[in-house]
Amino acid sequence: MDRRQFLVHTSASFVAALSTRCASRTPAVGDRRSEIERLMTRLHEQHLFTGEVLVAEKGNVIYEGAFGVADRSTGRPYTTETRSCLASLSKPITAVAIMMLAEQHGLTYDDPLSKFLPEFADPVGAATIRHLLTHTSGIPDYPELNVDRPGVTNADILAALQKGTETGVCAGAEVPIL
Repeated sequence: MDRRQFLVHTSASFVAALSTRCASRTPAVGDRRSEIERLMTRLHEQHLFTGEVLVAEKGNVIYEGAFGVADRSTGRPYTTETRSCLASLSKPITAVAIMMLAEQHGLTYDDPLSKFLPEFADPVGAATIRHLLTHTSGIPDYPELNVDRPGVTNADILAALQKGTETGVCAGAEVPIL
């Protein structure tokens, strides 16, 4: 199983198991914490999950835990403080959050990114939220911008985008980036 299949399988298994367990009834917070702990422990023991988990409801943390080894070469275990590269796992969560905001009229799909990030106006041009969701913004993937490293900041990304605009790497909207 390659990395992509593993990530898709793991995230789908986690979401399905967690939503099935938590949607059937609404137990007290302590009960939910215990149920989540049992679920995550079982998934880890079945080699279906390694990583960190944080479950919150209305801003209150219900459960926080870590399972397995974060760095196989050193044997360093996962902790709730371990930094992890989420890569594309956050895309569906971000898309759902954007759709929820659109339903609540907090934004529209055709809003330019500069409405929310004015300092990015020049490097991203007229790119819209729709462009981001459909991968047609013309903004290169982060490895192409040379910002694929832990601790990268918005300032680092802005500088890379500005440099990319000057060198032609950031070509503008309507250019498919996969």
